[in-house]
Amino acid sequence: MPLVSAKDAGSSSVMQEFELKELFSRGVATIEAGDTANGLLLLEKSEEAYLEEPLFCSYLAVCIARERHDFDTAVQLCRDAIAVEPRRVEHYLNLGRVRLAAGERKEAIRLFRNGLLHGSSDSIQAELARLGWRKPPVIPALDRGHPLNVILGKLGTRLHLR
Repeated sequence: MPLVSAKDAGSSSVMQEFELKELFSRGVATIEAGDTANGLLLLEKSEEAYLEEPLFCSYLAVCIARERHDFDTAVQLCRDAIAVEPRRVEHYLNLGRVRLAAGERKEAIRLFRNGLLHGSSDSIQAELARLGWRKPPVIPALDRGHPLNVILGKLGTRLHLR
C-alpha cells in the first residue's frame, strides 16, 4: 500500500512520506514509554497512511484500550494483525497489553508466553517480570499445591530442566 496518494506526487509526497514515518515511529516510542495518550495522538495523525499496516493496528489497539476503554475494538485490531502476521512478536505483546487493560491478567500472561514462542522480546520479558508470572504446574491437571507438582517442580528446577 502506498504511503501517499497519487495526487500528492512529487517532492512534497516524499516529504509527507518521511513525516508520516516519523509520526509513526514517535508514536510507537511514546507508547513503549507508557504514554498512550500522546501515542494515540501521534498515531491518529498518521492513521490514513498506515491503517492497513498490521503493526500500526496493533499499537493503535493498545492506545484505544487504555485511553478509550474500547476493548472489543482493540482486541479485534490485534487479532486482525496476528491473522496477517502470525509470527510477529509485537502483536502478541500488544494483545497482551490490551488484555491487561481489560483486567484479564491470566489471558495476558498466556498471550505473552505465546509471543515468546515466536521469538525473544525484552518488552514481553519486562511485562512478565512486572506481573510476577509463575511457571505453569508440571502436571497441569493437578492443583499447583499438589505434592506431585511441588516435588517435580523443585526437582526440575534443581536439575535446570524448568
